[in-house]
Amino acid sequence: MAVNSNPTEPGPFKESLVACVADIADLLPPLSRRYDMTVIISALAEHVGSALKVLLLRHICDARQVRQIIKNIEDCAFLHKPAQLEVQDPEPPASDAGTPDEKKPTR
Repeated sequence: MAVNSNPTEPGPFKESLVACVADIADLLPPLSRRYDMTVIISALAEHVGSALKVLLLRHICDARQVRQIIKNIEDCAFLHKPAQLEVQDPEPPASDAGTPDEKKPTR
């Protein structure tokens, strides 16, 4: 698994980061035998969210740093060049007249 971190980060931090990513990757195969991958990723997201809150509350990171971590996650998860979505025109609203084959009850 590739580590997407800032190349200006200090060497020891990046080395620890790479080692930790490898350790976490080793935990995934046994978990995948017990849980669906979306469950695993959702559980990891819960842990990350809680950890970021703790880092903020303990003043280990500020909001700018937490946002950068979240941006790193987004950069890793999504295409770097956003895909163009095809936008379809919404279907026209159904008219009150109905189709010629439909007969409306009269009063």
